[in-house]
Amino acid sequence: MIFLLLPLLVFSQECVLRDINYSKLTKPKNDPYLLSYPLYTFHFNICGPVDDDGNVAVAIAEDVTYSLGKYSTQEPFTDNNGNGFKYAGGSKSRSGNLWSSSIYIKCDNTVAKDIIQVSTADFDKATVSFEIRGPSACIVEESKKSLSPVAIIFIIIAVIVCVILIVFGSWCLVNFILGKRGIAILPLYSIFHKQQDAFATEKANLI
Repeated sequence: MIFLLLPLLVFSQECVLRDINYSKLTKPKNDPYLLSYPLYTFHFNICGPVDDDGNVAVAIAEDVTYSLGKYSTQEPFTDNNGNGFKYAGGSKSRSGNLWSSSIYIKCDNTVAKDIIQVSTADFDKATVSFEIRGPSACIVEESKKSLSPVAIIFIIIAVIVCVILIVFGSWCLVNFILGKRGIAILPLYSIFHKQQDAFATEKANLI
């Protein structure tokens, strides 16, 4: 049963950063985050692609689309600017480097609406950083209240073990009260003992 649940555990952890699940910030592939920037229009997402090619962010200029990183390379990180996810494996830039992107997630309850912006764009190093700052990123309390799939599985296993111990202990106690001692109080002893007696009786009859 545990092996069947492993794919679910892996999937559920894809958008987790510092024990916080940001999957609610993931937008549909056909409706990603959109930003206008000098010479470029950026489309990007969090924990999800923006197109059928698996790109998590793209830059569009003069009807040409440049990949800024693949969703499959997602990696959580923390630096001096905050927490976020970074992606690599984008298109080759003029400098020969492959484009990569970073998305910072910052909680801010002082603003009424999320602020989506480009933090930095270094065309020589082929890197771009986006930032999502606002109330949507403030989901720490909700994450703390919910149990992770791993915790749920451990609870289920613990309950099953407790039930087995209670049944086993009750059976042994009843047999002890009835005067049975030693291995005779074990649940399966009477079954095996009856089978052995039956076999012995049958053998005696044959003799």
